[in-house]
Amino acid sequence: MRKLAREATIFALLGFLVAMVGCFVILEKDSKATAKLEAARAVHAAIPEQLNPSQISRLPPGAVVVPINSVAVPLTNGTVLHVRQCESSPPRRFVPLDSPDCRYFYDPFGNVGGRLVALPLGDKQQIALEKEYWIAYSESKRQSLVGSGLKSLVLGLWGFAAGIALWLFYRLVRFAIKG
Repeated sequence: MRKLAREATIFALLGFLVAMVGCFVILEKDSKATAKLEAARAVHAAIPEQLNPSQISRLPPGAVVVPINSVAVPLTNGTVLHVRQCESSPPRRFVPLDSPDCRYFYDPFGNVGGRLVALPLGDKQQIALEKEYWIAYSESKRQSLVGSGLKSLVLGLWGFAAGIALWLFYRLVRFAIKG
């Protein structure tokens, strides 16, 4: 009787472990892309590789979609963010860093709200934006890791039940063969 209980426990725990690890791997598979997308949203940007040109019928396949009124901001890892630039000039007394859906940029001549095309690597604005991007990226990865861990733990319970079912099947086949 102890042998049967030991076998059942081993099958159940192995089923739980396999299901939990498998679910975690599947859930974390695309968390990096999700973290990039959420970090880009946090700094009011878009990454051209993540935009889907196939939804626009007039564009040829492989075309890169760049948002209108955006400033190209390179990151040190080679990624280029296209940050939405605010249309109107900010108030003179108070200059906000960003609004709900765009950012104010300072052009090299000291004008606020000037039209920029790109920021060079090492510019003060580029450094500040990159810092915000990586903070948002790490926060998104942390939240994704916790969420994936909890989901895989819950889904691992199904592996516990599957391990018991597999053990029962094993015992039935063994009984049929050995008698």
